[in-house]
Amino acid sequence: MANMYAPELVRIEETYRKKGVAFTFVYVDSDITAERARQHVKAYGLKGMFVLDPKHSLAEKVGASVSPEVVVLGKDAKVVYRGRIDDRVETYGKVRPEPKRHDFRLALDEVLQGKKPKPSDTRAIGCIFRVATGPR
Repeated sequence: MANMYAPELVRIEETYRKKGVAFTFVYVDSDITAERARQHVKAYGLKGMFVLDPKHSLAEKVGASVSPEVVVLGKDAKVVYRGRIDDRVETYGKVRPEPKRHDFRLALDEVLQGKKPKPSDTRAIGCIFRVATGPR
């Protein structure tokens, strides 16, 4: 499912990089190498930097537990939005042709306007890679 969202992430990255937003793609698979991640970033046209998080320590710090799931950090490096990219995936196995709500874009717009995103937490649907802890 994460690869399905790659074209949308490229579009979001292109739009918001021009507005000063930095992107980091986090690879949580325990068996992925830096070279494989580099190849994946290149193959899908992602421009942001990437990090490997095989022990999920970064994911745990920001409360991420599903792939794909996005996290937006404010200027103070605290999580201001965590969740889905959009609502295209209604539930496991049920995907809309087009999303009705672009949650990640809306959150970025609100942060750039100095506002706190509402909602600040949405349910991402995808591959669970760790049990979520803390408030959801």
